[in-house]
This record gives sequence, C-alpha cells and structure tokens, in this order.
Amino acid sequence: MYLELYAIHDNKIEAFQPPLYQKNYSELMGLMMHYLKTKHKEINPVDYDVYYLGQYDLQTGVHILQDAPKHKMNLRALAETMKLDLNPDEEEKEIVQKLLDSLDQETLTKIIISVDKQDKKITELKVKQLEEEIQKAKE
Repeated sequence: MYLELYAIHDNKIEAFQPPLYQKNYSELMGLMMHYLKTKHKEINPVDYDVYYLGQYDLQTGVHILQDAPKHKMNLRALAETMKLDLNPDEEEKEIVQKLLDSLDQETLTKIIISVDKQDKKITELKVKQLEEEIQKAKE
C-alpha cells in the first residue's frame, strides 16, 4: 500500500513545509478544506500552493519521488470555490481604522518600533537556535 506525498509551498518565504502523507488526492482535498475553514481569517490563501511530491511505500518504507514537485492547487482557488470570505468584513476594517485614527503620530511610531524590535529578537533567537543545531551536528 502507498501513501501519496504532498507539500505546501509558502510563496512569501519561498519554501516548502514538511510533507503531508495522504491516502489519495480526495483525502488531501478534505484536509485542505478543513484547514481553510478553520484558518482562512488567519492566513492569506493566495500565499500557498500544494504540490505532489511522490509516494511512500508502507511495506518497504521507501519514498518514490517525482523528478520535480508537481503543482496541484492554489489554496486561494480552493477557498474561492468554497466561497470563503477572504477579506476582513467591513466592521473589522472600521474598528481597525478607528483605532489607527485615534493614535497620534508619536504613539504610532512607538508601536511600529516595538514591533520591529520584537521581529529582530525573534530572528536573532532563530539564528541562535540554528547555530546550536549546526554545532550539535558537527559533534
């Protein structure tokens, strides 16, 4: 028996996520539909594509890979087929706009600087973790 291998490609960071093992394409579609139903407000489906990578033989434990990943779907197209609302509703937009309008320039600048510093800290932490992993691998 074989499982099919798929991977989600994040177009913004230009990288694949770890592979998904599914019995068939229909099972993958069900998984992606569930994911979009629960996460479509948190992610931008246009940023993600799904690719077929090959098969996994459950008896031998061997991966049988394609020469190159084969594009299967864009999550935005699936979300549109499902008629999911991909845009924040007007009420959400109004709330955010009122909040932004209520802030003076100095406060807004402080928020932007704070977010930038937090992003830098996260990046530095990821680099440090990667360096530690490389060091462990060398030992």
